[in-house]
Amino acid sequence: MLRGDDDLFALMESMGDNAGYNADQQDSPPAQDPEPPTPIPSILTKTKTTKTKTTKTTKTKRKRSSSQSKKGGNELWNPSYVHHNQSNNICTSSVHPSVELLRHSAFESLKSSLLAYCTRKAPEGLKVKKSWIEEWWFGRKSEEDSVEDGYDSVMVTPTGTHNGDDDNNDRKNSSSMADSALCTSVIGSPGGKKRSKFLSGIRAIVQSEHSTFRKTLSSSRRTVPKKGPQIIPASDNSGGGGGGGGGGGGVVQVKYMGKILKLNSAYLEKLRILHERSSLPASDFNSDVFSLLLRYDTLEGAGFQASIPPRVFDVLLEEFGAGMEMFASPLNCRYSRFCSAFPDVDGVFGSAGSVWKFEPKEGCFEANPPFEEGVITRMASHFERLLKEATGDLKFIIIVPRWPDKKSWQRLNESTATRQVITVNQKDHYYCEGTRYRRGGDYRVASFDTSVFFW
Repeated sequence: MLRGDDDLFALMESMGDNAGYNADQQDSPPAQDPEPPTPIPSILTKTKTTKTKTTKTTKTKRKRSSSQSKKGGNELWNPSYVHHNQSNNICTSSVHPSVELLRHSAFESLKSSLLAYCTRKAPEGLKVKKSWIEEWWFGRKSEEDSVEDGYDSVMVTPTGTHNGDDDNNDRKNSSSMADSALCTSVIGSPGGKKRSKFLSGIRAIVQSEHSTFRKTLSSSRRTVPKKGPQIIPASDNSGGGGGGGGGGGGVVQVKYMGKILKLNSAYLEKLRILHERSSLPASDFNSDVFSLLLRYDTLEGAGFQASIPPRVFDVLLEEFGAGMEMFASPLNCRYSRFCSAFPDVDGVFGSAGSVWKFEPKEGCFEANPPFEEGVITRMASHFERLLKEATGDLKFIIIVPRWPDKKSWQRLNESTATRQVITVNQKDHYYCEGTRYRRGGDYRVASFDTSVFFW
């Protein structure tokens, strides 16, 4: 059972810490520690019910601040908390940097080809957004099964449809919801030959790029460089600047075969701790860091990698026992155990694997998925099944945009698993920038109201 309104007030208030700090511009310099925020209105929005309280919220926050410091958390992460699932290590191998470079190039080619195709097909005057391609990618990957022939963790599988997962009943009879969504964004909703031709073009691009990647990968395994990646400390490179609120320190460089990736030094130390706890005995730290950084650099979309503020994690852990994330990465995880999109590069840093393969029977878990309809819909089906099969007290706290006009939000709101919902107004809260591991403590003011579902 939920602990009551006071805990929910504390959660809402924590989402408003530093509210109003504007870091929407992704190319702005690293943010410094924000000024203390003005407390947000203490309004708790339940399903069909609204309550207003102010006094207890302030008292509750003051009471918890001292106890939270005992949890060992900081602005960056909480290295002290160890989830009970810590012993289940899915890591069996790591990705060689040379292979990841090939994957990066192949994915850049896929995005470029798809963007050019959509631009050609778009009506005059319509600018095709890169974010549409990112959303398409997340949607397509959520439709895939890792046992499919030709599956790759990044490159889209030509078949495009999810295969054999009982959680995915909403998709089994469609070729690709992601393809259809992209088609609608680019050319609208025409039926007949025009739509069919557009979808065929997407499939042809995916097939061609995937085939080229597999051939290149096969031929390159005979020419792996002997010298591995180098990590250059901030004091030894010209790019070392201040780190801001995301951990402080300078910016280190990770170099390999002409590719230079940047990482805030505080995050490097975080990765070192995670690696020591979770990696294979023969795993090379420098190589694993390079592959990890390149993988998330490939994704680009900072918004898709954003996370909730540290104070919210503290409340979720202390009041609800939620000490494990269902959608995270080694770079933005709050705890040393988490589910992630890329077990192949994340596993050596503590990932418990894909959320779609994670089968908890009890416990409380936080879920802040990529804000893509297909991912959210599949998550709802997956969590509903887990709740039905639970042998103990199982809970999920789901944080998503409040999109009442979209099917994915309606799916969550109308589910029998939903016990309570709160709403945080757009102007009153923020998310941690997805690229803060490179530049420091940037914050992204929310672009929409947020719904917090308690399942």
